[in-house]
Amino acid sequence: MENSLCILAFDHRKVLRDLFPGQDDKKYSELKLHVLDALSQVAAQVPGRFGYLVDEEYGADAALETKKRGLLLSMPVEASRTPEMVLQYGDDFPDHINKFKPDLVKTLIFHSSTDDSGRKNRQIALLKRIQDWCKANKYDYLVEIIINQSDESTRSRVLKDGLFPELKTAITELAAAGVTPAVWKIEGLDSEDHTKQIGELKIFEELNSQLIVLGSGASLEAVQNWVGNAAKSPNYSGFAVGRSVWQTPIGKYLEGSLSTSQLVSEVAGNFKMLVNSYEENL
Repeated sequence: MENSLCILAFDHRKVLRDLFPGQDDKKYSELKLHVLDALSQVAAQVPGRFGYLVDEEYGADAALETKKRGLLLSMPVEASRTPEMVLQYGDDFPDHINKFKPDLVKTLIFHSSTDDSGRKNRQIALLKRIQDWCKANKYDYLVEIIINQSDESTRSRVLKDGLFPELKTAITELAAAGVTPAVWKIEGLDSEDHTKQIGELKIFEELNSQLIVLGSGASLEAVQNWVGNAAKSPNYSGFAVGRSVWQTPIGKYLEGSLSTSQLVSEVAGNFKMLVNSYEENL
């Protein structure tokens, strides 16, 4: 467990506004700090590598505090939830990275092998641009892949049927194009065998890359299964999960049914549940 990477993801911006509309920026920023407090509680109880994935827009104070607390800091450079990847701060991204000096620079890409070639090439070129800059400036790079679907109903069907074939193809395709991050953040799979097959792809050993599982806002029960499968599989090193951990507690907090301390405690309990599921399956 000491070498596992357990990240609490809260770099959500558009999703945060959509989930909890009507809050001012100060409230969103406070939430980022409260969730950091929850992560800190778990990190104090369990040996391991714990990190916070948080944005600059609402989480600047939380990002700086993460470093002060000795936790791993990961930060995004992409704009929030755009259909095609664009940089939030455009060509100024180096200044924003250097301001916080995160341990992991993160980009999220919505990708599918069936995407048109123009879209694929533009996104891959942007990924490689960030990757090259990170290598030149000694930052580790994290790429998050969300399998792109035309609409939510299609996505639900694919998730039910299993993402394995498309996920395998997408990873292979990106790596062949020169996308070689230190960490791949990928979708969890219900099947232990399929999870193992992804982990056994030669790409990861050749690149000396790590794999971590994302949560997709799924139920804690589903994510527990995914992280348990990952713990049993080669080349996986942990997980990075967000909404599954904090969405329900934050909703109750904003409605007034949880105090701040209760919010922190409930988020910490949810996150520790995933940490335990990972540890028990190592």
